[in-house]
Amino acid sequence: MNKPITGTVVDGRLSLDEAIDLPNHTRVELTITSITNGDHDRPAATAEFLEFIKSNPIDSGGIRFTRDELHERD
Repeated sequence: MNKPITGTVVDGRLSLDEAIDLPNHTRVELTITSITNGDHDRPAATAEFLEFIKSNPIDSGGIRFTRDELHERD
């Protein structure tokens, strides 16, 4: 199983935000990355950014190649 899970350190121990579907005494390897409060809003910020992209398209005015031109074979 390879699944990112968030948690909080409480008195030197890790308290996970959700349960893990593993049997007791299963050994695991952890990679700890500290996050700031602003990172919790990452999904909302991503959605806002994608909405901005949709409402403000960028047209470079460049040449639009056809599929055959992009995948030209000799």
